[in-house]
Amino acid sequence: MSRFFQFVTCTLLCLSPVAQETQRDVEADGVQHKFLTPGTTDTWRLAAEAGTVVRAIVTTREFDPTLLFVRPGEGDEKSVLLERDDEGSTSRFVWRVQESGPFEILVRGFEHRGGGNYQLQVERFDVAPARIGEGAKMTLDRTGQGAVWFEGRVGALLSYRAAGVSSVQLIGPDGHDLSPWYNTVSLPEDGEYFARLRGARRARVHLEFAPALQIELDDDGANKSRLRAGELAYFEFRSEAKMFRELRVLHERAIATRVLRIEPVDGGELLTEQRRDPVAYPLPNKGKLTRTAVTFLDDERYQVQVLSLADHDGDSVIRWHDPSRRLEVDAELTSRLPIGGAEFFLFDAEPGQQVRIDVGSEDFDPRLRLTDLDGQQIAADDDGGEHLASSVTWLVRRAGPFRLQIASSGDGGGGDYEASVRDVAIPAIEVGGRAEARVAEGSIVYWHLEGKQNQELLFSARSREFDAAIEIMDPFGVVVGRDRDGGVGGDGLVALRLPRDGRYTVGVRADRGSGRATLRVIDGR
Repeated sequence: MSRFFQFVTCTLLCLSPVAQETQRDVEADGVQHKFLTPGTTDTWRLAAEAGTVVRAIVTTREFDPTLLFVRPGEGDEKSVLLERDDEGSTSRFVWRVQESGPFEILVRGFEHRGGGNYQLQVERFDVAPARIGEGAKMTLDRTGQGAVWFEGRVGALLSYRAAGVSSVQLIGPDGHDLSPWYNTVSLPEDGEYFARLRGARRARVHLEFAPALQIELDDDGANKSRLRAGELAYFEFRSEAKMFRELRVLHERAIATRVLRIEPVDGGELLTEQRRDPVAYPLPNKGKLTRTAVTFLDDERYQVQVLSLADHDGDSVIRWHDPSRRLEVDAELTSRLPIGGAEFFLFDAEPGQQVRIDVGSEDFDPRLRLTDLDGQQIAADDDGGEHLASSVTWLVRRAGPFRLQIASSGDGGGGDYEASVRDVAIPAIEVGGRAEARVAEGSIVYWHLEGKQNQELLFSARSREFDAAIEIMDPFGVVVGRDRDGGVGGDGLVALRLPRDGRYTVGVRADRGSGRATLRVIDGR
């Protein structure tokens, strides 16, 4: 937890009477190296003019450092302007000087404990005032540097445009560098912010911080707006677990998008990374169209940001919706995929059901991707069928619905296609029965068994050609029995008391080799 104490009105006090190292002067900005005697305080003296910003960073691997910025008074009295103790082995502060005079930077261990080698970096730079929503013009100094400061509020979402500069460094009220997303930033706290500009010597530059544009979506989840060059637009929504949405942005020039979680804090709201990141689906961007599809895993408030990367104003069309369509099992679908597009479908299936998905086209090489409603991939294929076709067969282990994504392999094609989801029949086996099947290496063959609660059964899988493994799944898709070495040699053997009534699924898998196998279900009474 960061410990930060700042006094807007300087409080006069005497520092704790502890041993103190010899005072040193900071004659020039840069890095100072020193050893702090345990239990003591080091004092670094410097002068600063009104309007100057002082930034200090102390770094060590040997103790927990505390920084104080003070103004000397008469005798031992000092006005403590701020005290900073960050987490870990680095502390820092930034301060805009209101009145010229001598100042001191004090370095000590937290609660006067610890000591060791450290380095102190001190910077002083002049700043000009700026306001959010207004442009600031200035001339860089002979070293090609300049700076402005502005008042910011926690949660404020800003974009900035800088003309005539090569880089912009943003510093927050706590002295930490901010991490912009492109040319945007969300302010983490109230206070004074600083922007350091670098460019050519004596260059005339222009800097403007602009508040982001909040947009509203209509009943169809659409919005039409005109975005300025470099402008940031956003909208907010509350998600539900398993909610699926696609963001489509049609813009004249390049666009960047992202989704952030909104977290309430004292005095405002912060944008943070998600507790569990939404699951993204791979979607190609084509020409003026940018697309993002995600499944949300939590019931939270989110913000969607759309940033214009263009160098001039342009119209944009934003669409936020669930594009999924229903697809019935054992029914065929004929549709047309836009060039570089992707389509989504939902279908239902039950545990123990074996499903085959086929997608074929004469116009493009289809790629399919199957996920559950949490966005977790179950299967994918782009060449499992013949010619321009893809196919997936899998055993359902958990009740649906499931989401199917159809796209073009390489993301460049499109055209007419046919798709189907079919229930593949699984043969039945009875207690006391025997069944044979050919099993390919690494694959599994299934049978269905109607069972009764507390029924005691023995499952035996034998093969002379490969090591046979058995897996038994109950009516809810829970694996209740598994074995690969319970029998003689490479045979599989499982003894099981059935936990409930219903249809069980028994699988025999070929782990090493392939060939024919025999499955027997024996009454264990």
